[in-house]
Amino acid sequence: MNLTITVDADVLKRARMRAIEEDTSVSAVLREHLAVYADPVRSLHRAANEAARGRAEAIERLIRLSKTPRPEAWPPDATRDRHGTRNWKRDDLYDR
Repeated sequence: MNLTITVDADVLKRARMRAIEEDTSVSAVLREHLAVYADPVRSLHRAANEAARGRAEAIERLIRLSKTPRPEAWPPDATRDRHGTRNWKRDDLYDR
């Protein structure tokens, strides 16, 4: 069955570009969205899959961030030595 819809030219252009990036077509994307929309159970499965994918992406980002080198010392070097050890005493706070 065929369906005719009206879409803003810019929206359609961006949708086509994204579909190309995802190796699909706008028609296939719309067909999938309509199928999910028409079937509540399928919609729930899709939502669960998207949530799982989101969690996996978050874990991957966290792992990437954990491997990113950090600054040598924090707070800045004025309060820490080159090993990251505090170079001031508690009593120094009262001299301020």
